[in-house]
Amino acid sequence: MDPITASLSAMFASSATAGGVAAGLSGAAATATGAAATAGTMAGAAATGGTLLSSLATPMMIGGAALNGLGAIQQGQAASAAAGYNAKIAEQNAEVATRNAKYAAAQGEQNIASAGAEARAKIGATLVNQGASGIDINSGSAVDTRESEAKLGMLNALNIRSSAVRHAYGFETQAVDALASANLAKMEKSSTKTSGYINAGSTILGGLGTAAKYSNFLSRNDPLGMTI
Repeated sequence: MDPITASLSAMFASSATAGGVAAGLSGAAATATGAAATAGTMAGAAATGGTLLSSLATPMMIGGAALNGLGAIQQGQAASAAAGYNAKIAEQNAEVATRNAKYAAAQGEQNIASAGAEARAKIGATLVNQGASGIDINSGSAVDTRESEAKLGMLNALNIRSSAVRHAYGFETQAVDALASANLAKMEKSSTKTSGYINAGSTILGGLGTAAKYSNFLSRNDPLGMTI
């Protein structure tokens, strides 16, 4: 091979080697670019997921507060219904006690009448026996005996009346207590229903306040503006 040909061959060989090196560098750069793109895609997906969760957090807080508020209203309504039922039962108990008091008083009067009749019958029988025995029925021990029987009859009537009054008073006291319980239950019915709405409002406002604080926190700690 002449010197000129040898020189040209060497030049072509050097050029091929340089081209191979350049191609290798280009391939490495492409690989690095692809890796960077993949990492960017993954970061974007993570950011999208974080944005979605952050965007849903505030509505979920508000929805939870609304559900808790609804639960408070339902609890108040249930307590109000129970108090109303108790009020009706107490009123019925008061009516029964009032009727029993009237019955006890009337029964006492009947017992007094019966006892008076028995006392008069006993005195009459004594008078008949005294007359049949031939003694003077208008003086002495005959009169004293009948007066004693009359006094015993009156005492028995007083005892019957006293017992009837105590019995009736017991029922009247029950009626008063039952009416007081009924009135208290009515007040409780009204207050528990109102309390349910107040608790619901407080719960919802508290939830809205928490959601607002969270949203404000996100706006202050989200420099990229990726959350809503």
